[in-house]
Amino acid sequence: HPVFDPFAGPRDGVGLTTVPFFRYRALREVAAEAEVLARFDDGRPALLASSDSGGRVFLFASSLDARWNELPRRSGFVPFLHQLFAVAAGHEPVPVAYRVGETVDPVRAFRLGESAVEERILVDAPSGGRAVLRGRAVLRLAEAGFFGARRPGSASGSVIAANPPLSESDLRVLEAEEVRIGAAAPPREADAPEESTGAAGLVRVPTAGFALLILLGLLAVEARAASTAAGKARASYTAG
Repeated sequence: HPVFDPFAGPRDGVGLTTVPFFRYRALREVAAEAEVLARFDDGRPALLASSDSGGRVFLFASSLDARWNELPRRSGFVPFLHQLFAVAAGHEPVPVAYRVGETVDPVRAFRLGESAVEERILVDAPSGGRAVLRGRAVLRLAEAGFFGARRPGSASGSVIAANPPLSESDLRVLEAEEVRIGAAAPPREADAPEESTGAAGLVRVPTAGFALLILLGLLAVEARAASTAAGKARASYTAG
């Protein structure tokens, strides 16, 4: 059931299945249209769901505080509560970020409302291009960046992001051979230090390196001063 989607992992559901319950209401009669989503160890219903044209209803046979169970003290309590209310309200999350190459429904992706199906939708691409979509036409995110969409005559709209393919941010560990080849490669001409033309044998020190030398010198002076002050303090304490 969608209520338990946050706990679909092999270890994610442990926080719910091992909760001690001290008291609960015994539900002896369950309506035929109700669905039992979870049971206690003795087989009695713990969580029921029912729906009709008016919406969805959930019934939890215990309490949502710590008087009848240890559920609020478990890490899965807040995700469970959030998901329970989201499913009860019929909330369908819509992502705001996609991948380049994906195809989306602009009405849903940009949250323009179902009435936008009968109108034109102006879509601005990251590169500056513009497309006009009608009806249920889909939008292919062909480039990385932010896509904007609005109705004609409207000054405001919605924005979604199209991220580069995951292959461009591959964080796998480099093979040892790749590291060896990279380390053994000769430096490029642009990477070689520039020699000063003022005096033979002198090499121009980069600004960043000079600043680092100054910083290290200041740190050494500060450490020396701190050590001297600490020595004087210990001597004063001993004499006292």
